[in-house]
Amino acid sequence: MPERACTLVRVEMSAFIDGESDARMTADVRGHLDDCHMCRRYEESLRSTKRAVRLQPALPVPDLRASVMQRVAAEAPLVLRRRERHRLGRVVAVAAATTVLFLAGAATLWRTRPPEIASATEITTSVQAAARSLSTYRASYAITERGWHPSVRSREFVAEVWFDAPERFRLRVRDLTAYPSASWPSNDVDIVATARRWTIAEPTTCPVESLPSCGSTGMERRALTQRQPFDGTTALPTDIVLPVQTLATSDRFEVLGDSTVSGRTVYLLALTYEEARPMIDALQAGGSWRAFSPDARVLLSIDRETWFPLGFSVTEPGSDRPGLSVRATSFAEPRLPADAFRSRPQGIVKSGDFRPVPDLALSREPAYVAGLEGYRRGRTSNGSLVVTYAKGMTWLKLTYSPAGTTSTARPETSEPVRTRRGIAYYRPADVSLRRTLDVYGTTGHLRIETNLDRAELLRVAASTGFEGHRAAYPEGIEGATFAEIGSLDFTKLPGYLPAGYEFAAAYTTAARGKVSGAVVFFRRPEVEYDGVGIRLTQVSGIRNLAPSSETFGSVSLGDIVARWSPERGELEWVDAGVYRAVAAPALGPVEAERVARSLR
Repeated sequence: MPERACTLVRVEMSAFIDGESDARMTADVRGHLDDCHMCRRYEESLRSTKRAVRLQPALPVPDLRASVMQRVAAEAPLVLRRRERHRLGRVVAVAAATTVLFLAGAATLWRTRPPEIASATEITTSVQAAARSLSTYRASYAITERGWHPSVRSREFVAEVWFDAPERFRLRVRDLTAYPSASWPSNDVDIVATARRWTIAEPTTCPVESLPSCGSTGMERRALTQRQPFDGTTALPTDIVLPVQTLATSDRFEVLGDSTVSGRTVYLLALTYEEARPMIDALQAGGSWRAFSPDARVLLSIDRETWFPLGFSVTEPGSDRPGLSVRATSFAEPRLPADAFRSRPQGIVKSGDFRPVPDLALSREPAYVAGLEGYRRGRTSNGSLVVTYAKGMTWLKLTYSPAGTTSTARPETSEPVRTRRGIAYYRPADVSLRRTLDVYGTTGHLRIETNLDRAELLRVAASTGFEGHRAAYPEGIEGATFAEIGSLDFTKLPGYLPAGYEFAAAYTTAARGKVSGAVVFFRRPEVEYDGVGIRLTQVSGIRNLAPSSETFGSVSLGDIVARWSPERGELEWVDAGVYRAVAAPALGPVEAERVARSLR
């Protein structure tokens, strides 16, 4: 929906919730909520807040941003660092950026955005452009966490991040918390990655709910040597440097406005915890941290010049206090020392079995690589050929595996897409922060991975000249179209999907030669961090739900009682001898129920 429509709806939202809107406005707001998931989440958050603090209709309040920012500038000076050749150290104080949002929100949060404020699309484009030019980065952060354990009121950390494009990364987290006793584990974490090696040291501990009785058992150390370029199993958590995946598409966040800190302009953005996971996970890549619900609210301050994330908070719905607050205390683009990424493999050491071959060439090199430059090339132990390209934080990887090579690809769960050279199988970015395209030819399998967007990925694939054929699915599974699923006598299809979700893939299963099961995937085209999106499963000939030791919640679907599994993020029930389930791990029970109710 247009941003103007969202603004108008949110201006009326309080009256709508209180039942004070006239009939026409009520109908308009309801119609908009049916189509706009961001406004639905805003409505749910506002309802929760009203219930929690029993808000009365708000009177006009002054815009407090300027005075708060002056106070921040006076109380929270940062370390300023500069680089030669007129490269600014790019420093900003953000200690109270989220406070500004809470204080000014009642009066200014949903004002029509002035024309000089960047749109979400402009911010996404700018972040992607900045990712190509960034070479080095070093920053320090102060972290406050609440709600980790009932006996520990809050925890305090300092973190340091170093990055040297495209593959050298270092994260150092130090726990400053004064725990009740020495039996509590200190959450110190070290991760170091280079082109050829990855190491981690993190505390070895038991589940949080068992602390402190089980105590700390020291540090766990692991390492990967002979690392493949842009290895998915040790993906670098670089979104804290530039939120490339967090802000990958403009429908994932909302621009609340701008503000000024220490003479610099920051944009204030709002998004959900699920959407912000790459950025938050970057500082929580190891150790023990508290969990948040997918719809927890994230408020992010991002520098308008550098596009670096300078601070953020995470707040659960219904709470007036962040469970996690992060602020930058210094950041710069320095010349990093030669030993900045030195590490020694310890503990459990595994090999990525990659051997560099600088002069290696594919039989069908891509003619288009989106302006990236040649990077590392080599072979894996199973005979696959690897060719990569990079520029700044942006990268592209092609892996060619000859026929007969073991593959982990799952074509039946991937979206079939047409290219100029046949058919390929696409998956949006998941927690490994890579979009993937699998092309199956007569002589082998080509996998293309990248943090470029979908359109660029397809353009690269078309330029390889590699002809794609339909993939061979596992025995008993057949690919299906949306229409074919709908034509089965036991299936129903949703009349409602959250904004941005669309049909991606489907397959059927058979028993005794007759189709008895169908699985359909709905995903967003660019990013789906849980790897699932929305999965609709239907199987005929089922009379009862299978018993399970899980803890379920009950959901009423008319005359049917369904059960919700928080562990799997799945709502399931039996309807006239047909098992049906809607899995939506990233969306939660409200949206899963809404999809389930829309099945026709």
